[in-house]
Amino acid sequence: MRIIQELPIEILRHLYHSFLGRREVRAQMKQYLNSHKRNIAGDEYAVTLHNHSCDGKKQTIEEIVRGAASQGASVVGITDHNSDEPFRQQTGNKILKQYNFKGKIVYALKGMECNCISEDNEKIMDLMFIGYKDTIASGMNLNPVLELAHRNRALIGITSPLNEPFFGPNEEEMEKLLERGIVDYVEILNSSKGAPLFHNDALATIMLKEYNNFALAGKKVAGIYVSDSHVKKHVMGAFFGIKKADFRFLEDETAKQNESCSERLVEGLRTAFEKETVTNYGGYQKFSELLLNADVFESFMNQAAKTWKDYFRLRFSKYRDKTRA
Repeated sequence: MRIIQELPIEILRHLYHSFLGRREVRAQMKQYLNSHKRNIAGDEYAVTLHNHSCDGKKQTIEEIVRGAASQGASVVGITDHNSDEPFRQQTGNKILKQYNFKGKIVYALKGMECNCISEDNEKIMDLMFIGYKDTIASGMNLNPVLELAHRNRALIGITSPLNEPFFGPNEEEMEKLLERGIVDYVEILNSSKGAPLFHNDALATIMLKEYNNFALAGKKVAGIYVSDSHVKKHVMGAFFGIKKADFRFLEDETAKQNESCSERLVEGLRTAFEKETVTNYGGYQKFSELLLNADVFESFMNQAAKTWKDYFRLRFSKYRDKTRA
């Protein structure tokens, strides 16, 4: 046990990935997730922002929203890769589409998981844009697309934090994105990855926490759970809750007031992120702890925490007194 605990983080991660590849472990995971109760607090609306309609098994927007609604969702983001055309075609070119399933009002919100070209033109980076008006095209350089999204008052999210080389920013790139002060959230748990606490999301969670402790932009960045669903049954694998008291207009507005409602929803989500009033829900975190014994899990997280705390304390040391003042 002591030898395992002393292994570097990278070795532990590779060991864990190998473990996850075993068929019996995958079967146990599937059984656990299918039985996991995704109950949300009575004073909250459930929001799932990262869902695809045509990047896996092709589905209509209504099919996705209906499936999410059956599991308690009130707001469903539709975020196909590099295109919002399916959403626009199926909703009459709206930003927000209201559905009513037997008296339950549910909203579909336009978004896109967008490939951007990094500042050094060396890689493709995935970012999420939610609730924008103008057309946002994929393949644009990072700075222009961020400026366009920010001008549109879109929610801006980092989808694959530290998940190199698979479209995620590395530590330096993520830090630069956060320092712009326009990023609203980071996906710190993505349920499509299996057991995300042992992917780079674990380190991104710690990095985001430390960044918020020393942030210079005067703005908190939220860490949220998403399902990244490509089929209907995965749509609520992970999600977050928002306070009903802050979003009463979701029940009062009608489809005729769609533009007003979309703006209020996007700004309401941005405020909830900044005030840290969202609650994350998902079964993967607990399952990750079950797969490895508590000692190894604790050792992994302690090593990860120490790595990022040391990094940020060094990086932000010259600002520390100013931040605490």
